[in-house]
Amino acid sequence: MFDKSAHLFPVKKTYAYLSHCSISPLYGKAAEQGAAVLTAQSEQGILGNLEHKGVLEELRSHLSRILLTHPDNVSFVKNTSEGMGMIANGYPFQPGDEVISYIHEYPANHYPWKLQESRGVKVRLLPNRDVSGGTTQGRPCGWSIEDLKEALSPKTKLVALSHVQFSSGFAADLYEVGALCRERGIDLVVDAAQSLGCLPISPEECHIAAMVASGWKWLLGPVGTGLMYTSPSFRERLCHVLTGAELMCQDADYLNHTWDPHACSRRFEYSTSHVALAASLEVCLREIQPMISLA
Repeated sequence: MFDKSAHLFPVKKTYAYLSHCSISPLYGKAAEQGAAVLTAQSEQGILGNLEHKGVLEELRSHLSRILLTHPDNVSFVKNTSEGMGMIANGYPFQPGDEVISYIHEYPANHYPWKLQESRGVKVRLLPNRDVSGGTTQGRPCGWSIEDLKEALSPKTKLVALSHVQFSSGFAADLYEVGALCRERGIDLVVDAAQSLGCLPISPEECHIAAMVASGWKWLLGPVGTGLMYTSPSFRERLCHVLTGAELMCQDADYLNHTWDPHACSRRFEYSTSHVALAASLEVCLREIQPMISLA
């Protein structure tokens, strides 16, 4: 039984929450845990932070179970834009390469690719289609697999699409898109902000190279949190674009300036993560998702 009590979901004390996918009300226990971490820092300083040193490891462990992958393939980031930016700016594009996306993508999955035009990359946008067979009537709807197949060329290196479109609710068939990209040797990058926590996603089964999502929508976590998946082979090909102490394997040996970055997805947690927000989101991954799966 999915416990929907007002204690766990305080928003019910004032509002009737209809599960929209914008900024969701924060899960009650997540708010409590985040506040506890901040209180520990307030009262104990660094000792309070050390009490919660394992939060990121726990978060990666729970996320990996949801995505059916290894913890080394998942990261804690600030938002979808940060994750997409690290992917786009670190991707080994060459002048003349092409990226395929959709004309009505959310900015987090649009601007990082448009920025690559300065590197000689061409961004091709799939046209808006009413996939039910009608007309769009001037509103965002979705895109067709036929248009995607037609847009692909030997110059296409990467396809960047949302699992669910924010403006229409159109849901892509990631199995079909992933199989198509794998067949053509193209990397598939997915914005899962509007679906993670609501629809099941298995990046490895769908042949997704990378996926990024925010934590404050269907996951009911705090604003300022994001989650990221990268496959090992894709991760190896990305250049580093953001660096910091946490990027390196030598951890707190700050005077050791050896270039020894993490090979796993911890490389994207490059500097001082917000432990309180991570602790809050970890509670959501640990408690809400199992409840939903049993509902």
